[in-house]
Amino acid sequence: MNKVFTVAAREFKAAVLTKAFLVTLAVMPIMMGGSLLIQFLVKDVKSTKVKKFVIIDRTPKKDLYQELVKVVNIRNAMIEKSEADAEIVKDAADEESGKKKMVVKGSKFSLEEEAPSADTTEAILKQRYDLAERIRKQEIFGFLDVGKNVLKTPVLDAKFLSEHGASITAGMELGRDKDKVKAAQLSEDQVIRYYSNSPTYNDFMGLCKEVLNRSIIPRVRSDAQKIPPNTVMSITTEVPMVNKDLPKLNRLTGQLEDGKDVNPIVSFLIPFGIVMIMFMIIMVGATPLMQGVVEEKMQRISELLLSSAQPFQLMLGKLLGGVAVSLMLGTVYLAGAYLAAWQYGFTDYLTPTVIIWFLVYLCLAVLMFGSLFVAVGAACTEIKETQSLLMPIMLLATFPLFFLTNLITEPDGKIATTLSFIPFATPSMMVARLAIPPGAAWWHPWVGVVIVLLTTLLCVWIASRIFRVGLLMQGKGASFGEMMKWVWTG
Repeated sequence: MNKVFTVAAREFKAAVLTKAFLVTLAVMPIMMGGSLLIQFLVKDVKSTKVKKFVIIDRTPKKDLYQELVKVVNIRNAMIEKSEADAEIVKDAADEESGKKKMVVKGSKFSLEEEAPSADTTEAILKQRYDLAERIRKQEIFGFLDVGKNVLKTPVLDAKFLSEHGASITAGMELGRDKDKVKAAQLSEDQVIRYYSNSPTYNDFMGLCKEVLNRSIIPRVRSDAQKIPPNTVMSITTEVPMVNKDLPKLNRLTGQLEDGKDVNPIVSFLIPFGIVMIMFMIIMVGATPLMQGVVEEKMQRISELLLSSAQPFQLMLGKLLGGVAVSLMLGTVYLAGAYLAAWQYGFTDYLTPTVIIWFLVYLCLAVLMFGSLFVAVGAACTEIKETQSLLMPIMLLATFPLFFLTNLITEPDGKIATTLSFIPFATPSMMVARLAIPPGAAWWHPWVGVVIVLLTTLLCVWIASRIFRVGLLMQGKGASFGEMMKWVWTG
């Protein structure tokens, strides 16, 4: 074993005591969090170019256009002032009753009124097509077509309300947009249509939807039915729903405490970050093993090494060196992540138990994937030959990432539970499940360790037989068929 540890120490020093390792240590967090950080920093940096919209108001009195003009003028004035605590008026008719403090940034809006066409299907489509051509020519950014009967109180089918009322209120209907579900039950002239060639830009549509549906249209409908507007606002006010952790008993004070507010972003980022960190550390710890073996073969260094150690000792030493490098990276990143979680009060997600299981599974994963990388390196004589053989291993390593969203949303679901017992997906999937309250069942990580350990032993055994034959091979690299023959015949 002394020779094994000697090789491992040499591999560890060769990897760690380099400038490239320090660069990797600093670059990995930037690669993982850089895009999120940049998106956060530039979230308020928006285009200041004025966007022009056409409004077709088909209502009888055609007063919705003027209401929208008032709101847009208020918004444009606030953008010009650039105040930190700008106030936007939700109710254009009563500027004192609907104020909400917020920062208003982005492009100014310019509105243009267009008289509605004749009330025929052909004329309406022709008018919409003409405006669409103006959008394509970039004369306007989009247009709003307001149905003539949007101010009338809709009469929905009783069966429709009984079947879909709850799902519409919850904002979902079999995964479809709730507005589309409601629009399907209304007549053509009771719908507001927004047309644009930029479907990802929603600022104007969101403003119109907020103003029209929350303020103007309810007020007009309440006036028509002689219901006080304040009564309508009181009845339609939404009840806030807050996502909370479970209440718990404070063991220090003996007092019952309500659960903390759940941060959905942190709840998603913690397991997502754990999976990504494990994947990148595996790649950093295992990939150089393959490159090192190929380089040693090309430079005939492997022949000298085999004169001092057996092939299995040499391969095992390289694997342990890769594990040591990965453990060092994992410890540094987890320490930083835990300090950040402690600083902001999110240690309930990144507990010591999760950290310990992460390190255990990381070691097994590096041994498992590292042995496969070493086998590929031994079977090839040049770096370029490794590309075709490396692809199946990379697919195995990235396979868990395809189901990451499903895992985070349903950590105890069938897909997540099944994946956490598939050896090549177990390390990342199991740790991610442990990081999502309430965590996996107590026996799941132990069974996962046994499964991964057995798979690791099998991979190391297979790699050792390929390594012993392929290490001294020169000339053309081996194919998958030849590698399987080496495994079978030894």
